[in-house]
Amino acid sequence: MSIKTKIFLLSKAFFLSLTIEVFNWFLGAMKLICTSNQIRAGRSLLGWSQLKLAEESEVHVHTVGVIERNDNTQNLVSRMKIQAALERHHVIFLPPIDGLGEGVRLAKPLSQVSNEPLDGGAPE
Repeated sequence: MSIKTKIFLLSKAFFLSLTIEVFNWFLGAMKLICTSNQIRAGRSLLGWSQLKLAEESEVHVHTVGVIERNDNTQNLVSRMKIQAALERHHVIFLPPIDGLGEGVRLAKPLSQVSNEPLDGGAPE
């Protein structure tokens, strides 16, 4: 193998390694997208039906059911709308940390959570 080929392969490997690092950083910087389990748990914390969640997130109730049963990314926009609706109503999505799974919690005690969104207005 010639020196030019070796240099080319080394530079290609370095570039690929750098690209992977940048991609991993980008993924870490992105907002956590909630899982199906987190959606069900968040809805349960608020005592909402799938219909109520569908209304609050402005997606079809069938879509809520599909997303709650399956973690696929085909419905990413709908999943983000659902997450935003739950977050407006004080649900916090927790990422997996130190070997523990992801989770949800309320931003304040349930007795203090009202039906009013955090911003005090209608969904965006």
